[in-house]
Amino acid sequence: MIPYATLFALLCLFWVLLSGYFTPFLLTAGAASAFAVVWLSHRMGLLETSRPGLKHGVGLVGYGIWLLAEVVR
Repeated sequence: MIPYATLFALLCLFWVLLSGYFTPFLLTAGAASAFAVVWLSHRMGLLETSRPGLKHGVGLVGYGIWLLAEVVR
């Protein structure tokens, strides 16, 4: 239960940080989106393992570097 609550809280925080608006509609839409992502993650079994593999972290860092280079270009 803890990984799901943590994921939900992080997604809601990410939504608020990127949005910057605090209207009831946008906060509700953000919470609904975060809930949908947590529910789909549960259905796909993505949070069943205790720790994500190193492969995912390396791929994420590589993607971030590529994305930053594309934005600068």
